[in-house]
Amino acid sequence: MLPGTIADVHAAEIASLMPMGRPFDGFVEHTKRVSPTCLISFERNRYSDPASFANRPVSLRVYPDRIVIAAEGQMLCEHGRIIERSHDQPGRTIYDCGTISR
Repeated sequence: MLPGTIADVHAAEIASLMPMGRPFDGFVEHTKRVSPTCLISFERNRYSDPASFANRPVSLRVYPDRIVIAAEGQMLCEHGRIIERSHDQPGRTIYDCGTISR
């Protein structure tokens, strides 16, 4: 049996642990073209995009809880992801583009 409690051993071990790196940025990326009405379709829903990118290709980054639209090396806007399991209801259009400032 080792001397000390688990908390004592953990406290001694913390000094030798490596610092945590940045969190994994896990997303699935799709290339989409913004419609003339500034919308991107994904999974039967339409998400708004800045008007300056109408008719242009953008990168759609799909996370479990959100969708991020990026182009020209910068993130343009972010939407909460809508996941509807019912196929009886029509798709939705989400207009509130949360602009990302980074």
